[in-house]
Amino acid sequence: MKIAWIHDRIFHLGGAESVFFELLKKEDAENEWSIFTLFSDKKSIELMGKDIPVTVALPRWINNIFVRWSKKNISVLDYRNMIAISPLLCFLLRQKIKKFEPEHSIISSFAVAKNVAPIPWATHLYLHSPNQYIWGNFDEYKKKITGRKWWIFRSVVWMLRRRDQKPRQYDIISTNSQYTKTQAQSLYQGFESAEVEYPSIDAAFANTSSPRVKKNYFVFVGRVTSFVRELDLIIELFNQTCEQLIIIWSWPDEDILKALAWPSVTFVGQVNNTQEKISIMKHARWFINLAKESCGMSTMEAVALGLPVFGYNDGGTVELTKNHPSVLINNKDQASIRKGFEEFLRIT
Repeated sequence: MKIAWIHDRIFHLGGAESVFFELLKKEDAENEWSIFTLFSDKKSIELMGKDIPVTVALPRWINNIFVRWSKKNISVLDYRNMIAISPLLCFLLRQKIKKFEPEHSIISSFAVAKNVAPIPWATHLYLHSPNQYIWGNFDEYKKKITGRKWWIFRSVVWMLRRRDQKPRQYDIISTNSQYTKTQAQSLYQGFESAEVEYPSIDAAFANTSSPRVKKNYFVFVGRVTSFVRELDLIIELFNQTCEQLIIIWSWPDEDILKALAWPSVTFVGQVNNTQEKISIMKHARWFINLAKESCGMSTMEAVALGLPVFGYNDGGTVELTKNHPSVLINNKDQASIRKGFEEFLRIT
């Protein structure tokens, strides 16, 4: 069977991409697979002994210009700016999928990939979140995007919202959390039948025993960016308190955020080895994540390891930390973060 796998982007691999690859691994390896994505720095992905081709929306030479500029942190052609032309990208990608003529398509969407539908084949949508750029996180982006970028974003968001809410047909709909399902039902038609399918994490996290002696440091796991993840605010907190913080992962704002950090903050980069990641996390005393997550893979891993969670009182974090040691703050201003942080240290 020919299957088209569709995802928003394959670049700076994070939680949504990890879930996407786990979905791939669940399918019969005998099928013929091809990956379709709006943007990627890869021509193929090696998985389960197969070299799976990756097709991008734009001609490859134009796509590669965005790749080069994004890796150099040149903002004009940063890949995140492609949200403004996402309807065009979805249309172009749809035409390439039709040429592939799959018998089945599986869409993994955290932003706009769901809008590649309709395509005339059975379609399974796995929704990580509604389009976070124009809905759930819009107010946070509004505070951080300035100048010409904000003018462009504000000018197109009404059109992006209208396109995003256009009724679309999917044969099966799954969401990564109850929170995501609730949000999708409030925005889109046809999501009443969606089934919650929590992403799986490596069993090693749950099977790892807690060390007798913990070290006095926090751990943050996630894409290194100030947008939504509030890593700039987290670094400022640790600069002020001089508590130790280890940051696992990298890109896209790593150089900027490193320049803000004092010696109490350590960047260890991208850690792909599960046991190495577990070793860093399990010896931490605490976990921090101030993002409004739709689910939160790293939070799931921290909970499985038994780490107390300092987080934000919204999104999937509330769902994941129920009956788990945690302090969740309601506001992300520096005073609220500091007050919540002091309470968290006191009770944990």
